[in-house]
Amino acid sequence: MLDLRNLALATILALATLLPTSALQAQDDARSCLAAARKSLASARGLEDEDKKAVLDEALTLFQAVGERWPDAVEERANALLEAAALLQKLARPDEARASLLAVLDLPAPGKLKARALAAAAALERRRKEPEAATALLERLIREFPDEEKEVAEARLDLGAQARDQKRWASALRLADEVIEAHPGLWRQNLEACQLRLGVLLRCRQWQQATAELERLDALMARRFKDGKHWESVARGLAALSARKSLTPLPVIDP
Repeated sequence: MLDLRNLALATILALATLLPTSALQAQDDARSCLAAARKSLASARGLEDEDKKAVLDEALTLFQAVGERWPDAVEERANALLEAAALLQKLARPDEARASLLAVLDLPAPGKLKARALAAAAALERRRKEPEAATALLERLIREFPDEEKEVAEARLDLGAQARDQKRWASALRLADEVIEAHPGLWRQNLEACQLRLGVLLRCRQWQQATAELERLDALMARRFKDGKHWESVARGLAALSARKSLTPLPVIDP
């Protein structure tokens, strides 16, 4: 019977049959290579230690091979760079992740993918405690890709949350208002903007204004979404606003 050490070695040797050389040779085009990378990444779930590292290394090699072997497959290359960046962050290689994201911007890729790259790079900079770099990336997203509505709205929300955390209250309110006014069809982002706006007012102890604003936003969201397919989700989101709990009076009684 194999002991645990030999069993681990046998597992690694079995995984070796799936390592990059043979996996790459099996790919006919950029799309199949990208699919193989995703499959390899998914197969790492539940593995540990060396087994997991071997599979993640294979996935990373496959992602990176998309651009190396099929340079004209622009959309697949952009997606591979985005997904490789996410994997590199999991592997605690942030500099390489940042380079992978910024490489997307050099491709003639669809605007949505470039906007996603900028958003991911900004999130990486926030984790690195570089708020000014994150702000510059988000502002670039808004400026250069105005037609990517969802990404622009989320960039404004990220900027607003950053302003709130820096106690730049007026800027945070302005950015929340921009989301509500400029993106009336995006229900999730509208709810986040409501929470951002109300949260700032509460942190500034503007109790009366916050109470009036909660009533106004409830009515506005109902007008926008009550007749649409997302109303149940919107209604649940409104009911769950943390500001609502803070602004709801409690009865002055003994329990």
